[in-house]
Amino acid sequence: MENLGTANGEAKQEAGRKMMALMGEMKLASLNAVFEDGKITRRLLEIQAQAMGVTPQELAASAPQMLAPMLDAAGNKAFSEQAVRAAGAFLADPGKLSFSVLPPQPIAAGELVGAMLNAPGSLLAMLNASVAAQGK
Repeated sequence: MENLGTANGEAKQEAGRKMMALMGEMKLASLNAVFEDGKITRRLLEIQAQAMGVTPQELAASAPQMLAPMLDAAGNKAFSEQAVRAAGAFLADPGKLSFSVLPPQPIAAGELVGAMLNAPGSLLAMLNASVAAQGK
């Protein structure tokens, strides 16, 4: 039984080495994620506004400014301002909200992990991240 445990441990280590080698080959060239509203945004605004004692319109108008300090913590003022504008536009006229990254050149997975761990503020600029809203 002891040999079986050692064999499983070695197999797990080998699998881990193979996974790390594969991650070294992975690169992010672009990414686009789109949320298309199906009326859920209005409903969520109504529920949250009622809980806060304000109208949905008041909540939609103030929500982007509540978001700003959280985004500012990422250390990328241009992205923060763009995201606040997009959030405001989306909440005013829910349609599509998109988030895109299009780095100037593909970025290795290891480089992304390193940036997340060591310099998270640089990540949005490194990725050339953007966010946009498109009304109905």
